[in-house]
Amino acid sequence: ALLGLGRIEGVSRPALAAFMPNSGQGTVVLDVGANAEVKPQYLVQFAHMGSCYARYLLGRENPTGGLRSIGEEDAKGNQLVQDTLPLLRSAKHLNCVGNVEGRDLFKGTCDVIVTDGFTGNVLLKTAEGAASFLASAMKGEMKRDPLATIGALFMMPALRRLSEPLKIMSCICRPRSDLADCSPSTQRMASTTLLLPQPLGPTIPVTPPLKS
Repeated sequence: ALLGLGRIEGVSRPALAAFMPNSGQGTVVLDVGANAEVKPQYLVQFAHMGSCYARYLLGRENPTGGLRSIGEEDAKGNQLVQDTLPLLRSAKHLNCVGNVEGRDLFKGTCDVIVTDGFTGNVLLKTAEGAASFLASAMKGEMKRDPLATIGALFMMPALRRLSEPLKIMSCICRPRSDLADCSPSTQRMASTTLLLPQPLGPTIPVTPPLKS
């Protein structure tokens, strides 16, 4: 994707962004694997790209952004976080809410969360694993009790609606509204159907990488 699309002027590193479902309208997280080691200025660029994605592709007016840390206080976090936060707060066209914790991702605290690719990838894979475990545990409990099985039949429409947001969409994109400049990719645990949020849709078939 990088060789085919290239980088826009002013962007030092491309970022892999994931749209994560939550109790709000969903959150764009980047980077989730393209850059294991980053500099503060890279995270600021990620915030701009994520903000543009949320604004133009998800329809969020004045999207909010947060910096992933181990606490909401400005003094929390490693040196990278402490060096980056002032840059995000002072950057033009960014609506920075400050530091956010991992749990804020599923609260929908902000529209965009930026982090280094190592931490972001761990976050993404942990979310995938948790979703898979919950689905497996629910199926196991339903089969254990005949009454639960009968009840599950009545709950199937609700369970299907609940499972749809768990098909996490990942993509590499440039911060512009030109839809041709977006290269979707999937994680190993992704469904064979990639659900693209509007206006990127409609849903398209994909072939996930083979599981090792």
